[in-house]
Amino acid sequence: MHGYELYDKLNQTNYYPFKHDPGVIYNILRKLENHGLLTYYVEEGNGGLRKIYQLTKDGEEYFDNMREFIRKLRNSFEEFLKD
Repeated sequence: MHGYELYDKLNQTNYYPFKHDPGVIYNILRKLENHGLLTYYVEEGNGGLRKIYQLTKDGEEYFDNMREFIRKLRNSFEEFLKD
C-alpha cells in the first residue's frame, strides 16, 4: 500500500486514540526501507506518482517476530490483570 493508505488505515483502528502525524508515518517507512525491511515501486495515482511499499523477505520475518512478541506481551498483561 502507499503511505497515505497506511496512514488512513491506522486512523481507522481503535488501538491508539489519537490522530497520527503523517510525517511520522513517512519517517518510519523511510527507516524501514533503510534497514532493508521494505521496498517500494512507483506508480501513477490520483494527483501524481506514489510509492507503493511492500515487505521484503527480511521485513516479513521481522514483522512475524514482532507479532509474536506483541502476542506474548498481551498474554502477559492479561495474566497480570487477572489478580
